[in-house]
Amino acid sequence: MQCPTCNHLNDAMSVRCLQCGTVLIHEAAGHSAAYKKAVRVLDARMYSGIGGLAGFFTIAIALKFVFTQHWLTDAEIVSAAGVSAVLGAFAGGMLARAKHPL
Repeated sequence: MQCPTCNHLNDAMSVRCLQCGTVLIHEAAGHSAAYKKAVRVLDARMYSGIGGLAGFFTIAIALKFVFTQHWLTDAEIVSAAGVSAVLGAFAGGMLARAKHPL
């Protein structure tokens, strides 16, 4: 197996490169700390974004079309939806943290 970093030719079953130490078979050695950190950061951003969008649109649609007896102005609906977007983003971040504990 050829190393993608230094192009050294290793044995077919080598887990790490003999010359530079790069992991060749991730399933055997596990992923690096940098990879795990990047996955954790991307998951936190993704879950926060999805939670924020879900919170915003759920409250905005509910207040605009379902709970019409409250007679809220559009500015009040947007502010309530903004607060729910922040809460949804926080909940998404907590979900990502629960998925990838430190």
